[in-house]
Amino acid sequence: VGDEEFKKFMEKQLHDNGIKYLRFVYGHDLIPRLPSDDSTFLFKHFGTCIYYNSSYEGKIVEEQPYEDYKSPSAVITRILNAFWELIRSFIIPYTKGPDFSESWLLKLVRFAGLALPTLAAHNPHDYVNVTRLGSDDLYLKLQEQYSQNVSSIREST
Repeated sequence: VGDEEFKKFMEKQLHDNGIKYLRFVYGHDLIPRLPSDDSTFLFKHFGTCIYYNSSYEGKIVEEQPYEDYKSPSAVITRILNAFWELIRSFIIPYTKGPDFSESWLLKLVRFAGLALPTLAAHNPHDYVNVTRLGSDDLYLKLQEQYSQNVSSIREST
């Protein structure tokens, strides 16, 4: 995260050196959205953004969804999603296997997430689960794009 000049510099460095930088955003997690890409603050995020919803379904996006954090409908959506995540914490060992069981402490955090859903969504457990339960097709698609880009870089030098 930096200003527009830093973003352009980093994108050029990553491209010129054939480095693929992935930025993961889970659900309504507020932290990856800070500082916001706001013209007031002049911050810019860079890298390929992969957004995962609370069902661990991923998609490549230009910017993370749900930018309007203050609207009443967005607040209701986040609370409903936090309720789903609390329910999911009890059923996931039965649907995905015992390795996905969540501790009582995490369930307590998810319960607190009904009041503070954006902070409860910021936990390592969900970020680990997006890599374990997310579709490999997404990564294969990115790898194919990356390979094509590296080939074109090598051909031009």
